[in-house]
Amino acid sequence: MGQSGKILDRAELLRLRERLRGEGRTLVQCHGCFDIVHPGHIRHLRFARAQGALLLVSITGDGFVGKGEGRPLIPEELRAENLAELDCVDLVHIDRSPTALDLLRDLQPDIYIKGSEYEHNNDPRFRAERDAVEASGGRVVFSSGDVVFSSTALIASMEHSVDPFHKRLARLTQRPELAMADLHGHIERMRGRRLLVVGEVIRDTYVLCDQPEVAGESPVLTLRPIERREYDGG
Repeated sequence: MGQSGKILDRAELLRLRERLRGEGRTLVQCHGCFDIVHPGHIRHLRFARAQGALLLVSITGDGFVGKGEGRPLIPEELRAENLAELDCVDLVHIDRSPTALDLLRDLQPDIYIKGSEYEHNNDPRFRAERDAVEASGGRVVFSSGDVVFSSTALIASMEHSVDPFHKRLARLTQRPELAMADLHGHIERMRGRRLLVVGEVIRDTYVLCDQPEVAGESPVLTLRPIERREYDGG
């Protein structure tokens, strides 16, 4: 099945589910944001795929990802395409709901896979999902969680690595009163004007050397300068 054939809407999923029931095949479901697919996700999905005949991965739609400003980092269509490229994933669905509860009630998967961190989780949203799965005769299985990553933590670490100037620039361009057309207008108004750019003068100095010998008592090169060159740097 090609990538595009793996991504199904709700009606297509329900029709497929009926066919799987008639064939006696087991449907396994995972659900999450899958903003950045990391090694922990891959192991989780491989484990899930081994539990039944088909693995469905449902992802939370963009408008329902409650992970803070700027999330998800990857739009829902691309997140779905990323997952569809994985050999261990048979089906992908974009679920435009805050939780998987309604989808679980409709599909009634045989097995619902969650990470080991949910095994003793008392979150009422997960309890409702678990009750829905078990009410239809399915069961919840927890993956091992032997490789633990967090997409949220990974994205936060990337944000911390961005220098303050680029953070300020990003915030500036996100101001609602500053549209892209305004930026173009400001740039056009600067045409023909003389601009003064203040900064440091950087000179790169290169010293070309000869290597007459290697010190006998230690592996240290002894070099003799033969030429010095300077260039404008920066």
